[in-house]
Amino acid sequence: MSNDLLKNFQEAYRNLEVLPLLEERDLERFRVDCITNECCRICLRLVRRQPGKKIIIDNNILDEAINNIRNDFAMSLGRADYQILQVTYQNFKPEDPKQREFLDLLHGLYVLEYRNRQIWYDVHPVVVELLRDEGLIS
Repeated sequence: MSNDLLKNFQEAYRNLEVLPLLEERDLERFRVDCITNECCRICLRLVRRQPGKKIIIDNNILDEAINNIRNDFAMSLGRADYQILQVTYQNFKPEDPKQREFLDLLHGLYVLEYRNRQIWYDVHPVVVELLRDEGLIS
């Protein structure tokens, strides 16, 4: 990963004292906006509870954020959703991209759409962990 990406991230959050010591090895875990938002929510909660204490996003906060997001994703998934996600993960496309259930997963960001030379899909990295937990992928 380039140092420019780390510098840009730190610059974007320069006014927040909750992010002063973000290390490059942790930056990849921040690339998904919802994880960043969840980390900031956790830090803001900590700042409110412990005013004056220096709060640093570390692996514990990252893990808590990812667990919160994973649980949010998992709450609404049913058997049919897991099947669509499994097929999409394995084939980079669903069986039917116009199927209402697939579109719900796409709009809910369980599935991510990519457009370059072709349109293809992948499963959100946190949802991939759910698929592994369910034994649907290795």
